Amino acid sequence: MRAVYKGSAVSAGAASTPLNTQQASGDFFTNSMRLRNTAISALFALVFLVGAAFSSIGAAFAQDAAQPVPDNAYATVSRDGWSCDYGYQRRNGVCGEVVVPDNARLSGRGDRWECLRTFRATGVACAAITLPANAFYTRTSGGAGWECGRGFHSTGSACQTVHIPENAFLTQRGDTWYCARGYQRVGSSCAAIIVPANGYLSVLTSGLGWDCERGFTAQDQSCVAVIIPANGFLNARGNDWTCEHAFSRVAGACVAFSAPINAHIADDGEHWECNAPYRRRGDECVID
Repeated sequence: MRAVYKGSAVSAGAASTPLNTQQASGDFFTNSMRLRNTAISALFALVFLVGAAFSSIGAAFAQDAAQPVPDNAYATVSRDGWSCDYGYQRRNGVCGEVVVPDNARLSGRGDRWECLRTFRATGVACAAITLPANAFYTRTSGGAGWECGRGFHSTGSACQTVHIPENAFLTQRGDTWYCARGYQRVGSSCAAIIVPANGYLSVLTSGLGWDCERGFTAQDQSCVAVIIPANGFLNARGNDWTCEHAFSRVAGACVAFSAPINAHIADDGEHWECNAPYRRRGDECVID
């Protein structure tokens, strides 16, 4: 009986030891989590206090930097913190009224004035624009304030007639003239363009005033046939020739060529170039 009791006592003691260890571990974890949560809360509180402090400092600086809004002005988010009302202009830190002279009006922004159409600014006033004969007022008072009518051109303060020679016409603006098709300007007149055989009038009247048909090229005042060598063909414009692929132009002929080792014929077909990573050295491709 004693042996059984003793064995039971030992068994009970042995069973109680793991329970005590598990409880201690649980208490340690709980306390650690509490400390962690407390530290996080303290950190957030510190960040909030620092942010509030900087906000207060920024507000104080902004309040010190902002100037009081003067009369005839309104508060803005600009550097100075205010802008003048419409009809007023900033002058030495205040808003002064824009004095509009006769024959003028406030500008769109309202901080200056501008003369009415048919008037021009002269200092602090608006003077009437003198309109010459054969002219009309422009939309704005800038510049001369007027332009010459179609068929006239400006010469200082007057509008003179555009003298149109034979075989000419007024331009779209109407202040000068162009020669008609088939004629080109020579001084103050239009001379007929002489088109050679195998040629045609070009779009532009400047230069020769004519181009050659395809297969011909301009030479002096005539169009001569393009001589195409063997292994050649007319170019896109038709006024010259180029060589076939793998032929190069040498004087008046197309000479065949081949690419050396480690090279290939270029896309234009007129020369060769080295394969990467080779570099050309004379007539061969080498690696540096």
